[in-house]
Amino acid sequence: MTEDDEFWLRGKDDLGNEYVFNLTSYDKPNLIFELQDWRILDHAKQLTLQLYHYSGTTGKTVSYEQKESEDAYIEEIGTVYDEDQAPEDLAVPVGDGITVDLQN
Repeated sequence: MTEDDEFWLRGKDDLGNEYVFNLTSYDKPNLIFELQDWRILDHAKQLTLQLYHYSGTTGKTVSYEQKESEDAYIEEIGTVYDEDQAPEDLAVPVGDGITVDLQN
């Protein structure tokens, strides 16, 4: 795992509502995911989730260099995506999905 890797848990409840959990903390062996919108509906009974991984090396890596003066310059490295791409769209499923019983 590199600092550019990202992980999400994405899924739906039994009512069809979609949820996304972002990985917010990684401290071996503990992973902490937080729900993006902070709410799961009370009347949902099950939540089915799939882990997704995005490698920051996906896309085209480019380097920018800008001279500010004879003695200093700025160098940045970034990733360029196609017009209709986003990192979330390039994420791939990892392993099998899980189902969480929300009634207990």
